[in-house]
Amino acid sequence: MATASHTTASSARDPKDGSGAKNVLIFSPDADLARTLVLILEDRYHITRETTISALAESLRLADPDLVLVDLFTFSEDVRRVLEVLRARPSNVPLILLRGYMPLRQDVTVEIEAMGALVFYKPVDVEMVSQAIEDLLKSGQAA
Repeated sequence: MATASHTTASSARDPKDGSGAKNVLIFSPDADLARTLVLILEDRYHITRETTISALAESLRLADPDLVLVDLFTFSEDVRRVLEVLRARPSNVPLILLRGYMPLRQDVTVEIEAMGALVFYKPVDVEMVSQAIEDLLKSGQAA
């Protein structure tokens, strides 16, 4: 299923069918980064990809993710809005944050560091991010 803001990659079998595949929700307004992550992960996980904040809020409720990966884009107010949406996720769902290496307001930086299980600075090594996802899901940090 695909729309302008939502893609579900289901190469991994649906976790609700008893296969045990984990649900990973990827949020990124950067279509190239999101597409690359989906291509790397879709054979191991059920992937939901979102590109808008409103779609992210909906998917957090409906997709039942085992892990959330969020690309925080450049402006402080956009980051703040995304962080507000992420507060709605269950606390046992690990969060990996990707962010540009640029100064943000100190309170926003502190909040980012407190929320994420891991924070990667862009440009990221997608293989390293993929390994971090696997490690977090295997370590029992994901329900």
